[in-house]
Amino acid sequence: MVASAGLLFRPGRATRVHPIVASLMLSSCGARLVAEVFMRCLLKVSIPVETGNAAISDGSLNKTIESILAEVKPEAAYFAEDNGTRTGFIFLDMKDTSQIPALAEPWFLAFNAHVEFHPAMNIDDLKKATPGIERAVKNYSRTAQMRAA
Repeated sequence: MVASAGLLFRPGRATRVHPIVASLMLSSCGARLVAEVFMRCLLKVSIPVETGNAAISDGSLNKTIESILAEVKPEAAYFAEDNGTRTGFIFLDMKDTSQIPALAEPWFLAFNAHVEFHPAMNIDDLKKATPGIERAVKNYSRTAQMRAA
């Protein structure tokens, strides 16, 4: 096992480090680091009132949601009312945009739901974004532009 910059590498085993999955693969040529990038997304699922009422009445709402979440394996899932509908806020990692249909279709088919995908950040991601935010403020802020004029 090798620890470097807070990351843990185990030979022959992939260790998930968010948002990067890294594995140390040993070969006769030495060690090689392979990384795969994920994007954290918020999947917002809004279930129409009529469809939700019918699913509650026939007892399928919870079972169906649990089944979908078991397939998706989200980082977190929260449920609340939003704009008068039953809404799920599901945080997950997406490797590729080709996953969108597999993530959205179960909700469309089971509940005729309205589905939205939004890139999302945690505090570590936001800290990494700070230089880009500061650069945008410097270059595009109306206040900065007015001072320069």
